Amino acid sequence: MHHSIRSISFVIPSIQVSALVLALAGPFQTVSAAIYDAAADFSLVSNPNPNGVWSEGGAATLGGLFQAFDKPTANYNNLSLSAWEISNLLGSPLFLKNVGATPLFGLLPGRVALHPGGLEYAILRFTAPEDGFAQITAQFFAGDSGNTNAAIVLNGNGAFPLFSVASTTSNPSYLDQIALSAGDTLDFAVGLGGDGFTADTTPLNVAINFVPEPTTLALVLGSLAIVSSRRRKSA
Repeated sequence: MHHSIRSISFVIPSIQVSALVLALAGPFQTVSAAIYDAAADFSLVSNPNPNGVWSEGGAATLGGLFQAFDKPTANYNNLSLSAWEISNLLGSPLFLKNVGATPLFGLLPGRVALHPGGLEYAILRFTAPEDGFAQITAQFFAGDSGNTNAAIVLNGNGAFPLFSVASTTSNPSYLDQIALSAGDTLDFAVGLGGDGFTADTTPLNVAINFVPEPTTLALVLGSLAIVSSRRRKSA
């Protein structure tokens, strides 16, 4: 698992509360934030990715039926590219990582790219592992010589994407923070851009800083509010 962990501490004031609340709270309540990076987390071991949050596939329409890639290739086209694609589909869309030392088709070493194909859209999907808040940092790049369009779609709602551009030639970016429930999906999609799928390698950077919903903290703060209210009434 490649994502890194950091801690965010919430300080609870020191007041006299019931033994139950103290047992729940203690002096600190810590919530761990996981940073998921699409390039760092790339793996040919399985799809979904071994850490469970990333999966790759294609769809005929934006928000349409997601068809997961089932064929990993260590040296795609005998190049320093690791790839996922759909077996037995001519012109399959692709998810690629440059594992070499030099750029290939506009893709820098160590970075990942989507390439649309016979299913119209190539998709990198993030699935929320639990309830929480996601800070999304994403950017699509011009890459190879072909034109592509791009979008970010929440829970398959292709009619109202969070983000959509007709062309990636200007290296468009997206930054936002949203609440997600366990199992919610974010699709980072690249389409044909109106000129077919020749030379459509489209690099992208995607990082998601995911903070689980602090349910225990919410319970503690709720308990503190009740205790404080009772103390005021009895005063």
